[in-house]
Amino acid sequence: MRRQAVFATIATEIVAERHSQITGECDDRAAAIARAEVLRDGRARDVIALATGDLVPDGLLGALERVGLSPLKHSHSYVRLIEVFTRPEQRHVSDGLRHIGAIDDKTLMIIEKLPPWLIHPQVLKRIDSLRDARGFVEAIAFAQSVNAAATNERILDALAHMGAQTTLHELVARFVRRADVQLGQPISADNDLTPIRTIREMIVTARHFRNCMGTNKRIVSALRGRTAYVIFKGLAIVEFVALSNGSWVYGGSYGRRNQIVGDDVETAVRAKCTAAGVPHFRTGGERSGPFGMLLDPYDHRLVDFGG
Repeated sequence: MRRQAVFATIATEIVAERHSQITGECDDRAAAIARAEVLRDGRARDVIALATGDLVPDGLLGALERVGLSPLKHSHSYVRLIEVFTRPEQRHVSDGLRHIGAIDDKTLMIIEKLPPWLIHPQVLKRIDSLRDARGFVEAIAFAQSVNAAATNERILDALAHMGAQTTLHELVARFVRRADVQLGQPISADNDLTPIRTIREMIVTARHFRNCMGTNKRIVSALRGRTAYVIFKGLAIVEFVALSNGSWVYGGSYGRRNQIVGDDVETAVRAKCTAAGVPHFRTGGERSGPFGMLLDPYDHRLVDFGG
């Protein structure tokens, strides 16, 4: 701890460009000698008091001890650590640091990427990089944009009750899967077509059809307006894909367990799309079997190679 206190004190002088105090070349030679003696022989509390102005806040020495034996790579990291424990408005940061393990430069950079209300022990313990920090902040913002119940208070409560094995990804996903916004509807409902309007309907339908529509990836895609789904006569899930101009294109029909639908269903769905002004690809997906790639999936004729 004393070792880190010395590093921290010298770092504050470097950042403040008070080089004369480090080298002992200041005008008050007696004061410089006294300072040097504290750096050489003083207790950790006395040493760090040189940097904080005689005030050694609770928790700072413990934080320095958790830095370990090697110095932090950047002088500014020590200055930031001291600020966290000496400035009242940084109390939320110091509270977060008190409940994590080792502290390093990365930890101190991560707290700069988090909004104040998300500097929480459960967050700091689970984020390993600046990339993860940015991703987590963006994911929280997305969850709050699609779920009115995902308030700061609700998210903080969820963080406070996280299980030891629960990841931040899982926590955010729970809020996303409870999204309450309306999904895209590229085609109107009728006796044959039932648009899936909410995430709840997506999840229930996916369970009924036993397919992948209820996965987080598919849910996020629908929430971002990239895909939309309709149920055809209870027989198939019809997928639509958004284009860059705001229109939709028919993407395919899938039966239970993502099985290929029959030709009669495919033809009927395409006719519905044509009538609604929704375009579709000229050819469809590959057929199964050894000749699948050579067969047109809708009229079953061999491809004419012109030979």
